[in-house]
Amino acid sequence: MDENKKIDGGSGAGRGSGWREAGLAALILGLALGLAYGPAKLAGHSLYSGVIQDLTNLYGFYAWDMFTRAEFLAGRFPLWNPHNAFGVPHLANMQTAPFYPLNLIKWAFGFWSVIDSLLLLRLFLAGFFTWLFGRRALGLSFWAALTAGIAFMLSGYLTRFIYMSHLNVETLIPMQLFLMWRLRERGCLLDVVLAGAGFAVLILGGFPEATLWAFTLALAYYL
Repeated sequence: MDENKKIDGGSGAGRGSGWREAGLAALILGLALGLAYGPAKLAGHSLYSGVIQDLTNLYGFYAWDMFTRAEFLAGRFPLWNPHNAFGVPHLANMQTAPFYPLNLIKWAFGFWSVIDSLLLLRLFLAGFFTWLFGRRALGLSFWAALTAGIAFMLSGYLTRFIYMSHLNVETLIPMQLFLMWRLRERGCLLDVVLAGAGFAVLILGGFPEATLWAFTLALAYYL
């Protein structure tokens, strides 16, 4: 009973302990990211363009990002892109991801001023939600869940493709697994809304293939 209260936040003390745990996990994950990428940033290297292996990201997604931002700043929805071929739908192209929450930061502050910070934020969210899923849903110890979070956050796949847009979706898979666990365990209206919002964010991430796999994994875990 006491352990369940601590995990689920069933008491005031449990909630306070949970917030302190989350804060400590976030701090350690941030330090791990700093150790991994701090030297490169201090040396003035770009995380986005420093290790480009797929030029699609520079010649495709970057151009789309610039067009989206220009349209939003002009007070227009980016419905139509006249610069591709003889013009193509832009907002209807899932991969442009104009409403992905993290992309809104790029539209507000400019691509190059925030892009590396956003890439690190994606990795951080991957690590934090892996910790949260392991700690709350799987009942792992704090350090075991944190080890899982760091291992996923700094895994070869995520760090090799740190600049790629499909990580918009893939870094949030642990978040959706956690939300599906909450929905299965409690099933209140708030959890229904949160799970639905999580699925919406995965769709807005802009990659149909990654979104399909994320949906499949989350629903399979729920079932």
